[in-house]
Amino acid sequence: MEKQNKVSIWIGRFNDRASLENYVRETYDDNGEMISDFMNDFDINFYDEDLSEYDFIENDDLLQIKNFSYSNSFLHKVLEKTSNENGFKLLYDFEYSGKNTDSGKLKFIGIFDYSKV
Repeated sequence: MEKQNKVSIWIGRFNDRASLENYVRETYDDNGEMISDFMNDFDINFYDEDLSEYDFIENDDLLQIKNFSYSNSFLHKVLEKTSNENGFKLLYDFEYSGKNTDSGKLKFIGIFDYSKV
């Protein structure tokens, strides 16, 4: 669901960057609808691809998440919920309201306020 200045965040542990990319990569079906394994697992019908980020953190250096857009406004809260995860998926201006919180690959950790300043 669209919601200004909110970011929904999922985290998980992946063997490599390609595994994360394959899981979150959007494609389009015959009807032109955007789909991905991530979207299917969390029952998300649509989000704006331009307001989406993901990354694989190399060498378990969690401070690399500071490279996400606007992370200075939510970084400390995400680090509190992170331990050994290396895969991150962020949806900006999106408030996830689904019931599935863990797909076995990514786990939904919450909705955070963010500031574009």
